[in-house]
Amino acid sequence: MNTLPYPTLRMRRSPPWRQWAGRAAPVVAVLAVWWGLAGMSRVSTITPTDHSRMLILAEPLVAETDWPGWRGGFRQGTISTTNALPIQWTLPQEMARSGAIEIVSPPAVAGEAIYVTRRPAAQGPGWLTCLDRETGLFRWRAVYDGDTELRSTAPLPTPACDGTHVYVASTFDGQLILTAFDAGGARSWSRSVGPIGRDVGPAQSPVVSGSTVVIAVDQKAAPWDWSGFGGYVAAVHRQTGAIVWRTPRASGDGFATPVIAELAGRRQVVLPGRGRIQSYDAQTGRELWTARWSARVIAGAVACDDQHVFATSPGVDRETICVRADGEGDVTDTHVLWRAKYAGSGGAPALMEGSVVVAQEDGGVTALDRLNGRVIWQQRLAERFTTAPLCAGPRLYCLDDAGGVTVLDASQHGQVIAHNQSTGPHTVAVSGNQWLFVSANGLTMITPDGPTQIAHENAAGRSRR
Repeated sequence: MNTLPYPTLRMRRSPPWRQWAGRAAPVVAVLAVWWGLAGMSRVSTITPTDHSRMLILAEPLVAETDWPGWRGGFRQGTISTTNALPIQWTLPQEMARSGAIEIVSPPAVAGEAIYVTRRPAAQGPGWLTCLDRETGLFRWRAVYDGDTELRSTAPLPTPACDGTHVYVASTFDGQLILTAFDAGGARSWSRSVGPIGRDVGPAQSPVVSGSTVVIAVDQKAAPWDWSGFGGYVAAVHRQTGAIVWRTPRASGDGFATPVIAELAGRRQVVLPGRGRIQSYDAQTGRELWTARWSARVIAGAVACDDQHVFATSPGVDRETICVRADGEGDVTDTHVLWRAKYAGSGGAPALMEGSVVVAQEDGGVTALDRLNGRVIWQQRLAERFTTAPLCAGPRLYCLDDAGGVTVLDASQHGQVIAHNQSTGPHTVAVSGNQWLFVSANGLTMITPDGPTQIAHENAAGRSRR
């Protein structure tokens, strides 16, 4: 009996499958969007499946006195002992640095050409400048594709040169762009290597290796990307700009530059990153080995001899580590020969005879035995270091944040030989018996005869001495 004062209608219930579909529809839509975003942001693997179409090029045409990229010919800050570099100099007052109006990269040197990338401190495009080392004259200027609203005030990546071309890294519209220019400044090719999410521009410098240019990006994966990969290391053909191989890397910020070397009979690309040091086959990009360590954010690069890799990590998790380079897979428990609680500034150690040297941010300089990591000698300097040291034979050149260059004698337990001043932040190259310091004021050459300020490029693209 109906007890309500009005008639009621029998409601027909929906089938269970329709109720489930109604509840699941929003979830499915969200998953579909997430899947699409993840697919667009994911870094895919590229393998060298077709070598028949790839031109095999000769080794780069660089001389012993060239400085073809970041930290020199071997990316390890090693200076030939045949170079009679000046040990002590006095910088004239007229060469004192002034306020920076441009951000400049460390220089690369090939023959008599000096290559520097520049970007205004305010918003604006970047450009590559070529200077003549002999005359100091401005040769040419070439603008490359790059975002004009980057917030970085750090030095730009060092260009890489192979004797015939110069390679410049930049970012544009969320992509890492690698551009090749010939010796006359004409653009040969420009290529997107992969996504990059930083608003400060690229950090790692390109490195020439055989027929390719190798470059890496370490960054966090997008929040919707479940693959765990955020960065990558890639090899691009020097002549065509085609990507020969690209290997994803684990999520995590980093700023290290690859080192390519013949290690334990294999040509390897070694790159330190967050929580691990990894080695890749230089021909295929296949991971050869990985060693776990304490680093969180790493800059700089490794150093290596023909059998071992040495890496240093600054910050709270300071550590210097030695890894034997002939392993496969995870070699943490089998090939890590020693660890030491010393951290090198700039994330790069210097190799000297029988020792590996790290310059710490607090002014400490420590030489560790290559065989066991024990301390050989230590020196305490008053300066602060965030730039990795350079070495030539027993001499160690420590580049401090105030623009000073302190020279130590490693054979005398780090005895200070001299302390000099440069023209600004350490964007430096070494060529022959010359120091080349680049700043917004121009380029200063220091030879055994004394310092000379050579070319300066102003906004109009002209140069003066």
